[in-house]
Amino acid sequence: MMIPLIAGPPTMGACTAEGCPSGWITPGATRAKEDEVNAAVQTLDGDIRAQGSVSLLQAWTSFKAGWDSFYGGEGGVTGWLGRFMSATSYETALDYQRQLTAWRGRFQAEGGSPSGPDLVPPPPPGESTIATALRWGAIIAAVGAGVYVLSMLRGPGSALAGLVPRTNPGGRRRRRRRR
Repeated sequence: MMIPLIAGPPTMGACTAEGCPSGWITPGATRAKEDEVNAAVQTLDGDIRAQGSVSLLQAWTSFKAGWDSFYGGEGGVTGWLGRFMSATSYETALDYQRQLTAWRGRFQAEGGSPSGPDLVPPPPPGESTIATALRWGAIIAAVGAGVYVLSMLRGPGSALAGLVPRTNPGGRRRRRRRR
């Protein structure tokens, strides 16, 4: 299992309708999605070759060739860099996942029975990380402003007098005025 050390740029809502995680998509998350779709493609390929009709097999071969070309180009350093630079590979994998679900339905409509389970649809998009960051920023700013206001009210009888030590414990020095 690959642990990504660097995250790719945020999606900015580019694929929330398909279920992309909002915010950052790591190269590892993208590769995990590609591996998941690849396993399902290989399973359905065996099923269609064993039970599918000739017309379905011919159309499927074209789809699978496109998938194999895409998946083959996603390996190695250049594939990782591509996954790091944008969310395009993730979006493409989700598109292939939707197409694979349609192929599975077409195969079942012809009377075939798939040997593997269907891919789990992506989870609904969660709350945006930008919205979360803004909410926490507002909370921190409100707490900071409250502390600032209380520190301005600091005097001998204020609530903060005992919490915040004076920087000059001695008496105040008066400046001499120049004449």
